[in-house]
Amino acid sequence: MLANGISSYTPSQIDIDQVGLSCGKDLEKMAIFYNDSIDVSKFIGYACFWVRKIKPYHNATTTAGNPFKSVNEYFSIWLAKELGEMHWKSHDEPEKCQQFIDNYEAFLADKEFFDYVVMSMKARTFGPHHYVMWLKSLMPSS
Repeated sequence: MLANGISSYTPSQIDIDQVGLSCGKDLEKMAIFYNDSIDVSKFIGYACFWVRKIKPYHNATTTAGNPFKSVNEYFSIWLAKELGEMHWKSHDEPEKCQQFIDNYEAFLADKEFFDYVVMSMKARTFGPHHYVMWLKSLMPSS
């Protein structure tokens, strides 16, 4: 998280384990429904949703020493980028990987929309399907 300006935080191993279990249960149900063919945006979206929902990170501070209140919401966004990038690199598709990164950076650059998404994660219902729709907008075109 240091690369994103977070100098310290307290992870909860119990909550991190719960994120994995909850995500795994959802993916297991989807694998049955989709005949083991789960779209990458669903895989990433559900993982990010459970991070935001369970909130495994606490007591975060910025590199300037200020409290960072929305660490789990931001972490879920950062995680989406990392997982998307890993997906395209593992499939040896550098053009698609770069397109995904470019789309992600364009999302970050739109401060008004970015702030709205983070606020929605914190103060409104923001379910896994919202993450999936957001991720679909970042995915490279075929």
